[in-house]
Amino acid sequence: MKYVDDVPELGEFKFPYPKNETIQIEDSNDGIIIEIEGLDGSGKSTQLKRIKEYYEKKNKKVFYINFIHSDFLKNILLKTKWENCDTNTFTFMYLMGLSNVYYREIIPKLKEGYIVLLDRYIYTIITKALANKKVKKTWILNSTSIFRKPDIKIFIDTPVEECLQRKISDNTYLSYWECGGNVFLNNNLRNEYNKEDYKSKFIKYQSLIRNLYLEFVEKENWYLIDGLRNKDSITNELVQIINRELKGDILK
Repeated sequence: MKYVDDVPELGEFKFPYPKNETIQIEDSNDGIIIEIEGLDGSGKSTQLKRIKEYYEKKNKKVFYINFIHSDFLKNILLKTKWENCDTNTFTFMYLMGLSNVYYREIIPKLKEGYIVLLDRYIYTIITKALANKKVKKTWILNSTSIFRKPDIKIFIDTPVEECLQRKISDNTYLSYWECGGNVFLNNNLRNEYNKEDYKSKFIKYQSLIRNLYLEFVEKENWYLIDGLRNKDSITNELVQIINRELKGDILK
């Protein structure tokens, strides 16, 4: 994939610049943030899109975003992955990308009273960082505290083995990153694609991530959803949760 950016080379800036207006750093108490998390292959992205369609059909103001796939972050992420940077650099990159998306896209929607559906948010950054045992928990928790806490937190808990089967059926290859290559420092994963090696590392890494999520689920106010149920059943439960939590205040 080609790395593309529209930033001029040093010395090529011409007055007036920059491209966009200044973004004010301010939060909003309006709207609602719903964070749905899950392992790779858990079905969270599918469910978020179904929820978005459900509320759009009811003419509700709803905004969906996966911040990792945002236009601002994706090229930086590609560069960071290609260079295979250290965990701290990755974490700073995720924080920077989310911060830009947060103030440029999420906050304006909240101010307009939107239901903001987040496919990955602060707990993605936290668990990815904590997967590396050398990262201090207090540091990553403090770093993500600049963002507004989600009003509703949902974890779709799909068994790791099921996630693996879904990924294999949907893709020709498993990803180096889904298998924790940068966490386990496994050059075999980088140098060649051995299907069985990748499968075993996928299970190992995703199990580690799942345990980290479940620590937060047990200590905080999360909804835990069985990811093995059929799609319609899961969607119905998610809609019931959202409607109950909002108590009709925003959905009227």
